[in-house]
Formats: sequence, structure tokens, C-alpha cells
Amino acid sequence: MSLPKDSECIVFDNGSDSFDPKETLSQCGRNIILYRVHHNMGIDGIFMEAINFLKNKNVGWAWFIGDDDFLIEESQFVFSKKWNANIVIVNSIGESQIEKYRDSVGIQKEIEYIAATPKLFFRNFSLRMPFGSVILNVNNIELSNTERWNGTHHLYSGLLWDHLSNSAKDECVFIDTPAFCRGEGQQTWTSYKKEVYERIGIWFGLIPDAFRAEAETVFNRVWLPHNCPSQFRELAMKSYLKQLSK
Repeated sequence: MSLPKDSECIVFDNGSDSFDPKETLSQCGRNIILYRVHHNMGIDGIFMEAINFLKNKNVGWAWFIGDDDFLIEESQFVFSKKWNANIVIVNSIGESQIEKYRDSVGIQKEIEYIAATPKLFFRNFSLRMPFGSVILNVNNIELSNTERWNGTHHLYSGLLWDHLSNSAKDECVFIDTPAFCRGEGQQTWTSYKKEVYERIGIWFGLIPDAFRAEAETVFNRVWLPHNCPSQFRELAMKSYLKQLSK
């Protein structure tokens, strides 16, 4: 995938011991900046480092994706659109689904999107969160608010709701067309599930009061389904209630 001329890709290497910068940059092409830290800061730690770097660089808009996600051919059309919004959430597709999806619809050259007010946005699209990807203006992020999301594994999406809670009139956009690929992580879902549900409870417990009613509805509807094993429902609810009590 080639980047538009006025875009840059910043690669943050989180203290890896097997990263070959020359090989990576040769595969990426132009408009690439490599930023390395010498020790693993964790996923939220490297996001805080990235936000600080981007603010100092006066970058403006940035697209944040998870550490095991990756861009696909359809991603380039997100770059080419001028969004009349302060917050954009980007829909994704699983790595195992992408070929079947393209066989049925082809490579999407037109991005379909939906605009909504913050509360309607949260109620209808927060089921995509926190496992989502966001585009936002880093200049609107208050670094003093980032620490409380540290440890949820999804700091960048928490910052999104913080911003929306202070900007009730902002227009939000959800890109319905899958425009990046969800990674499968380094751990199996079974071994990772306990930690995921615990952090999900914390994440929803941190949602700003402006979205509390919507957060509780979504948490119970999406993350505590009846077909979820009881031990994971209990773990998520316990961490959620514990966070609310702080």
C-alpha cells in the first residue's frame, strides 16, 4: 500500500529484540519515520509515548491501530477522505475473513460511513470498542488524562470517549467499510480470555459519566452475554464494579 504524499507512517518499535529497521523500512517505502524505545513499555505505555511524540511534532490527525493489527489495501481510501468530524472510528475485518470478503465485494474504493452525535454514536457503535481503531486530532488530547487508562490495553480508545464527553456537539463518524485488519495476537484466545475480560471491566468502569448509562447498557448487552462462561462474566463484572467504586 502506498501512502498519500502528505501523509507519514510512524513506526514505533516497543523495545523488540528482533526488529530489523533496514528490512522494515525497505518494505514500507517512503514517508516512513522510525521511532524506537529500548525497553518494552507495554501497549498503553507505547501509545502514551506516541501521543507525546506526535503532539511535540505538531502532527494533528493520527490513525491509531493496535499492536497486532495491520493496514490493508482498503486503508488508503481512509487517508484520501477529508473527514468533517473530530472523531472517526474505523471498522475492521479479521485476518481469516479478508479473502472471503474480497471475493464477495472486491476491494472497496468507496468508503461508506455513518455520522452521529456522541451519545447515539456510543450506543450504536461502542460494541466495536475497545477493540477498535480510531482517528483523532492528537492536539485535542490532554496528556494529564492518559494515565488513568494505562493498563486497560486500549488507552487510545479511552481517550476518544474522554474527548467526546467534553465536546458534546462534535460530530462523530463511523467508517462501516472494513479498512484495516485485526491481528490475532501472540497468545491464544483461550489463554488470553481471563485478562481480556478483566481489562474490559476496568475499561468500561472508566468511561466518563456523560456516557455512564450507555456504557452500562453496552457492557451488559455485548460483554456479558448468556453464552459467555460464568467465570468470565463474574470476572468482568467484578473488575467493572471495583473500578466504579474508586
